[in-house]
Amino acid sequence: MTDYDKCPACFGSSACTLLEENIKIKPFDFHTTMSHILPSKNVFFGELNNKKIVVKKLAQYEELSAFDEMICKEGLNCCVHRKYNNEYAHSIDYFSRVLDDVSSDFISDDTSGLIICPNPRSTHFFDKLRKSSRYFNDINLWTLVRLNPEPIILEILRAGEGWPVPRYYGACGRIVIEEYVGLSLPAYYHAPWLLRAKIALGLLKAVQMLTFRDPNFSYYLTDMSPDNIAVNEEYKPIFIDLEHVIVVQRNDFSNDKPEYFGELHESADTIECKNCFVFSPIDICSHRISDHNYYTVCKHILSPESSTETISGGFLHDVPKDISSGYPDLKIMLAECSVPSGSQTRIEMAEKLIELLEKMPSD
Repeated sequence: MTDYDKCPACFGSSACTLLEENIKIKPFDFHTTMSHILPSKNVFFGELNNKKIVVKKLAQYEELSAFDEMICKEGLNCCVHRKYNNEYAHSIDYFSRVLDDVSSDFISDDTSGLIICPNPRSTHFFDKLRKSSRYFNDINLWTLVRLNPEPIILEILRAGEGWPVPRYYGACGRIVIEEYVGLSLPAYYHAPWLLRAKIALGLLKAVQMLTFRDPNFSYYLTDMSPDNIAVNEEYKPIFIDLEHVIVVQRNDFSNDKPEYFGELHESADTIECKNCFVFSPIDICSHRISDHNYYTVCKHILSPESSTETISGGFLHDVPKDISSGYPDLKIMLAECSVPSGSQTRIEMAEKLIELLEKMPSD
């Protein structure tokens, strides 16, 4: 399962010792049982030292095979025996390949799920990772960037430092081991309204964190669907799929910054596809700050106009009468956070919505 023989064209080896501690791959509820029966995403569940974990291959078998064929054609692997050609491999500047693959090339078919902008050749984002040989070397970084950069994001935004992501236990070959957080957001669709409001508050604070907490970078998730958000035992929402991320270096001092870099980017629906989830990587990368994360949560998760079938009518559907009467601004704030119509931005309205939800009873 690990495909360790493909290393070092793999995700790393930091978790290989954990495999010796008898990881048990087994489902532990109905949802994980169905995932084992229909493993469409190459995601498996299990236990490690009495902790629930998720084991991910990070790619479909077809994608892994295509990657192997690509490195075969370049002479990096022996196509017959799949033995890595170390002598040739170490003559290659893999870090330059990493920087090439995270460039703002939005047209190429093999564009990485990780985009770093406005200056993709900046090494600042990867400096922290490259200093820690425990997790990734440059070949591992390149493999992850080409197949699925999620472990890179998990190592940058560490759960232990309060980021709304799962704990990352490491990689072994072509699997990674992460914390199992809990059920996804749609499982709480019929939960009591005040509990849903608590989760919604957590979502707004989470996107606030992704956008502003890091003094140098903003992280924009471009696949923030309800199924990719889990809720932990404390009812805090956690982003569990981090394959598609745009990282904007806010303090970019290069001379070739986009013309409108200092202005706020405001997301909007297109006339041709009203209420569809649409976004422009070019526009996000052309501005120091974007409201993209807030747009995703307010418009496509919380709002009655949500475009997601699994939470039809929005996650905050069916507001109780006592809440509507006690907090008459709730509906207005939610609508303005979804589609701003006044002088205040979506981010400003989201801040007010956070303050309002914080005032509500906890149960």
